[in-house]
Amino acid sequence: MNWRNAFGFLFLGLGMLWLPSVAPGMVSPQGGYSPSTSELWLLVMGAVNASLGASALIWYALLNAARSISLWLAAVNEFEPTSELQTLHQTSVRAGDY
Repeated sequence: MNWRNAFGFLFLGLGMLWLPSVAPGMVSPQGGYSPSTSELWLLVMGAVNASLGASALIWYALLNAARSISLWLAAVNEFEPTSELQTLHQTSVRAGDY
């Protein structure tokens, strides 16, 4: 699943979750306070689709963050701040010793 499919699953699931409250005439109750089977199906499948889409998007975000952190660590390791700081310190001390 790529990130476009994950967004599709997420929005489809959210739509399925909101449909019984937005358009209650589309899901007719069987009587009294009991929800209809179609409403329960929409709620369960909407939760499943939304959770699949959200988990895939979170997974892609974590992969992107891990890749960014590894690139940042590689750039930091190439810098070697101790040798450059020692060189700067030695040149400033020599410039101060007339």
